[in-house]
Amino acid sequence: MGRLPDFLIAGAPKCGSTALDRWLRRHPSVFMPELKEPNYFSARFKRGQDWYEKLFESAARGQSIGECSVWYLYSGQAARRAVEVLPNVRLVFVLRNPVHRAWSQYNFALSRGEIFEADFPELVRSQEGKKKILKYGNYADYLDRWTDRVPRERVHFILSENMSSQPATEWKAVCEFLGLDDGDVELVPDRHNVTKVIRWPSVHRMAFRAWQGTSSLLESIGLGTMTSKVREHKLKLAGAFVGEGTTPDMAAEEAEFLREFYRDANERLGKQYNLDLKAWNEPSVARGGNG
Repeated sequence: MGRLPDFLIAGAPKCGSTALDRWLRRHPSVFMPELKEPNYFSARFKRGQDWYEKLFESAARGQSIGECSVWYLYSGQAARRAVEVLPNVRLVFVLRNPVHRAWSQYNFALSRGEIFEADFPELVRSQEGKKKILKYGNYADYLDRWTDRVPRERVHFILSENMSSQPATEWKAVCEFLGLDDGDVELVPDRHNVTKVIRWPSVHRMAFRAWQGTSSLLESIGLGTMTSKVREHKLKLAGAFVGEGTTPDMAAEEAEFLREFYRDANERLGKQYNLDLKAWNEPSVARGGNG
């Protein structure tokens, strides 16, 4: 039987998990698979455990093994499956002010052609917006599936805001949680997964739909591990159609609407997991651009 992960970065998207993944990859005592976001316990469980084990076969003796699949948080089956296969697994969840996360996801989806020219104030007040964007900020609704199965001492939370303001402190805490020394790891700001601004919407839309088709084809013929390579080429091509740094900040009115929308959920999350989230309910600027 092959080796399997000791820990999972299991959520949440647009919250800084890519930065944490890259920090951990630089640690000599950690092995992370080439395929970021294997999604085995959610979308790829039918591949079988042999497929999953092969992702980690290059791990050196003594290395701690982990993987990052942030959509595990929202999967209805991932928690049960993961605990059955990995009974002693440790979980890391990176969470972000849900107002900022929603704005980041909106701009990211817009740049990738997943939504087209949608009006944000109208979208967040619609059922479509709640389904596609807002529900993902109600973290406690999804965390229960995991914490009902995994004891609290094996669950670690990182707030995205703290990763930005005090990276060394957060890095030391996660290393301690994973049983690692904090080592000499460069904690550079994450510049991957950055939201782009569309220059030519119709051309970009066609390119992204072609990428979706290629990815789906690879998955259907059992070559899902190649999607990361295809994605690299897609992102290089996308550079001709999009640029960085010009998305606007969220309007104050919409930020206030979303603070009220998430207020009760934030209060429940803070109390249930002993997290200091007071800043999430205070006025702040949701910047356009970062993921």
